[in-house]
Amino acid sequence: IKPIILSGATIHTVSGKTIENGELLFENGKITAIGKKVAKPNDAEVIKLKGKHIFPGMFEAHSHMGITEIASVKATNDFREAGSMNPNVKALVSVYPDNMIIPVTRANGVLFALTAPSGGFISGKSAVIQLDGWSYEDMAVSEQAALQINWPSQFLSPRRRARMKKDEIEKAEKEQAEKLHEIRDYFDVARAYRDARKAGDSVQKFDARLDAMINVVDGQV
Repeated sequence: IKPIILSGATIHTVSGKTIENGELLFENGKITAIGKKVAKPNDAEVIKLKGKHIFPGMFEAHSHMGITEIASVKATNDFREAGSMNPNVKALVSVYPDNMIIPVTRANGVLFALTAPSGGFISGKSAVIQLDGWSYEDMAVSEQAALQINWPSQFLSPRRRARMKKDEIEKAEKEQAEKLHEIRDYFDVARAYRDARKAGDSVQKFDARLDAMINVVDGQV
């Protein structure tokens, strides 16, 4: 692959510096030099972009990128599973590379995205993807970026409290506390499962959901 120089554009760098009529050099798919003038490799292809602006690629920090397409067509929405605890769900394997939202998003300057499942208390594992590739494996930057948890709100807003009766407030607070306990208990069960598996406990049967929690309780995810 030949080196490529983008020349004549206004370059906006990650650090916030702006270079008028600058040059940007790509070599083997990576930026290797930025400035007013860069050293030109002999075989470099120069693309003139006078009057254009070059910005760093943006990152979509939380989305359903690649796992939803048409809201009204159920078959194109694959971001939610049944049940409240689904740590074994992986958003990456549901990413559809030919999803039409991806090229539109990429054309508007978003080059990477965290795509995440939703629903329940523990929704599953999100992934960081680049918005270019023939398959989800090509697109994967981080296969398991985070465990997505829908954390129950611990406090009622003053506005909501003002509209509720005392018994309704007590009921809502009780439900919130129960949800928190359910999540904490699940983590405790996951730790016990991990310890049993590591100890070679033959009585402990394999559980796909709890097995997916091991790298979480070990602090790797």
